[in-house]
Amino acid sequence: MKRYLGGVLASFLLLAGLLLASSAPAVADAIGPDQAQSLTTQLRDWLREMVGPVAPLPDLTVTAEGDHYRLAVPIAGLDGPQKDVTAQLRPLDAGRWAATEIRLPADTTLTAKLPPPKGETEPAAMRLRLAIADQHSHAEIDPTLAGPSTLVLGLRGIAMHSETAGRPQSQAFDAFDQTITLRPAAGNTLDIDQTGSADGWKSAQEMPDGRGVAVGARHLSGTTHVVGLDRTRAATLGPVLAALAAAPTPERNERLRALVTALHGLLTSLTVDETIEGMQIAVAGQGNATIDRLHLGFDSAAPDGNLDSKVSLGVEGLALPGLPPAQADLAPRHLKIGVSLAGISAPALNDLALAALQPGANPTTVAPQIDALFADPGRTGGPRLGLDSLGFDVGPAQVDAHGSVVAISQSDVRGTARITVTGFDALTDRIRDDPQLQQALPFLILARGMARSERSTLIWDIVFTPEGLTVNGVDPRNLLQQPKRHPKP
Repeated sequence: MKRYLGGVLASFLLLAGLLLASSAPAVADAIGPDQAQSLTTQLRDWLREMVGPVAPLPDLTVTAEGDHYRLAVPIAGLDGPQKDVTAQLRPLDAGRWAATEIRLPADTTLTAKLPPPKGETEPAAMRLRLAIADQHSHAEIDPTLAGPSTLVLGLRGIAMHSETAGRPQSQAFDAFDQTITLRPAAGNTLDIDQTGSADGWKSAQEMPDGRGVAVGARHLSGTTHVVGLDRTRAATLGPVLAALAAAPTPERNERLRALVTALHGLLTSLTVDETIEGMQIAVAGQGNATIDRLHLGFDSAAPDGNLDSKVSLGVEGLALPGLPPAQADLAPRHLKIGVSLAGISAPALNDLALAALQPGANPTTVAPQIDALFADPGRTGGPRLGLDSLGFDVGPAQVDAHGSVVAISQSDVRGTARITVTGFDALTDRIRDDPQLQQALPFLILARGMARSERSTLIWDIVFTPEGLTVNGVDPRNLLQQPKRHPKP
């Protein structure tokens, strides 16, 4: 699913780039063969500059058709009846362009060679068939970037079937919609907003052991927000990525270094939010696992040059197949987790990546770059890994936790955590009554002995430093030591 959606997005961003690079005539009565040829040349020159000399260019064409131009961009590798992404282009007032009737190949086949499977030398052949029942997509773009540019994608009845190394895979969507908006911002940067949704997703494939796996969801939705995309740095990504894709093995690390350099400082922040509703996962012979709602969030920025990133995951209505009744009753149905990473210098992290890609790199050669991650702890407090939230249910018990770890240096790591549980005693009673679960009782009894009670909640406050670890102020090793027996006088 993600591979296909990413390909769709890439096609539309390519179209946006082609139009944004255009300086063709912007009045309708100037449309004609000479102007179409001029526009073709401009777009090819821009594309050649973007991908560099190492990648083949698509033989795109622009032709004049009455009151509009027709753009056709062939997609390499397609061998079906339709091979081009096409659109009608019309110049608007103030240098803006309208792209209508944007169409992806709706009935086509792609044949490609993939890297050899593990343990084999021959590449694997992949053949994919794509069909789209209906599509309505359009765009309005300002090549000067003085105002926003928007692309709208609408596809219906998408069906894909592929076969790799004799194993089939299929995917289908009832509907897929996506809107991308680029807005000019200060300092030659762009802000990008993307919203998308899909309905009726179904996927099926055959595992190497011959078992079938099916995954589906009633509804998917997501948003992506990019702030401060550096247009100058973004313009260097095309040649860098093209060179990386074409790099022979001995040059791969050097071209990865070029990619690290191009990505450093590329944008100010990135926020991603995705939700899947009504998800089902079926494995032959093992039943159906279901999730009512799955949510994933990601937020990353580098204020003052220091990385600050957060990841969150939420699961509601989880049901797992094939468990004995007692274990199924204790399996979590709800889960939330939030993790953060902060206090790491983005330039220092970039230097470490570059050093690690040098020929002959090893822990000794990159030691100065690792030490630099802990430099100036007075300003950043040191790299910090945070468990911002953790919550899940186990039968009658509800577990919640949060904490953080700070690395002052490689040898000085310290942190705190708090774990709270309600319904602990009811959980213990249930486990005590089930012979298959009783092996967990000693651990529950030990945990109960270290807990602090407040009303109906048990609390464990954990502190660890280079000197040791305590739980509610007590070294847990003391609880495990047996008292010494002295001989009777």
